[in-house]
This record gives sequence, structure tokens and C-alpha cells, in this order.
Amino acid sequence: MHKHSNQRGKFDVLLSNIGISPNVIAISESGIAHEFIIGNSMAENDIHFDDKFSKKLAQIVSKLHRENRINYEGSERCLVWKWLDLMLQEIEGSAQELPSFVNYEILREEVRKNRAIIEEADFPISLTHGDLKPSNIMILADNSVNHITS
Repeated sequence: MHKHSNQRGKFDVLLSNIGISPNVIAISESGIAHEFIIGNSMAENDIHFDDKFSKKLAQIVSKLHRENRINYEGSERCLVWKWLDLMLQEIEGSAQELPSFVNYEILREEVRKNRAIIEEADFPISLTHGDLKPSNIMILADNSVNHITS
């Protein structure tokens, strides 16, 4: 959503509104300004060696996935299939360069099968972060984890 100027900041505002990201102060063509939060970026060790952080993170991600109020062009369809189709098109042009253990036709068929299964299940479309990693999570000064950076 960050790529289109008319969509810039919508995700940030949504995260802020549901309480899992700092408040948005301003949005411009140059970027997005958030309120200053005292804390540190989570490190890989925090996730693997402290259950309280990983449990809190799971709660935050669950809250994001349950959120369905965003309204932007294309929100009615699952974008993962668009991305996978684009990746497959890119790979197809250089399929001969794939490692010997990767077969393009088998890969393409696996995507098709998974898409059919998932579409038949008719899961609701949910929001995802797209780049969720420890460095995109803030551990606040009080040692709580409740903010995702976008």
C-alpha cells in the first residue's frame, strides 16, 4: 500500500487506530511522521529466548489479522495470488537458471493447487504486515511489546 501515493499512510493510520502502532502525526509526499515512542527494536534473541515477548507478539498479530475495516482499491481480493503470479512470470523467463532440484512446472502446479484449496475454503481476506520481523517490533520503555512499525 505504500507504493501508491493515494494509499500512503492508510495502513499506518489503521495500525494506530487499533492500538498497535504509534499515532500518525502527518502524511505527505515525503513520508509519514509518527509520534516518538521511547523503546528499542526487538532483536532476534527476544523472540526466541523470552516467551512473554513471543506471546505478546502473537496477540498483536492476531489483532491485525482480525481487522477488516481498511478500505482501499483491491481490498476485496487476496493479493497473495497476484504476487505469486508475478513471481512465477518472472521465474518463467529464466526457468533454465533454476537449481536442478527446482522444476518450474511443478512449482507452478503447486501454486495452482494451493490456490484452489484456499479459494474453495473461502477464508476471509485479512490484513497482514508483509515484513514482520523482530526489528519491526518495538519493545517499549516499560518492557511491553505493543507496537508494530510499518
